[in-house]
Amino acid sequence: MIEFEFLETERLLLRKLTADQYKYLFETYTDAELMAFFGFETEEQLL
Repeated sequence: MIEFEFLETERLLLRKLTADQYKYLFETYTDAELMAFFGFETEEQLL
């Protein structure tokens, strides 16, 4: 696998998540109400 900090094309920029960003996303999207809104029933479906 290729390691990268960011991947950029003319129309897209993907950045490697920081620990803080990952923690925020995990805490936000594992909230039961938000999971139901996005159509997920279990945390395993997020993976």
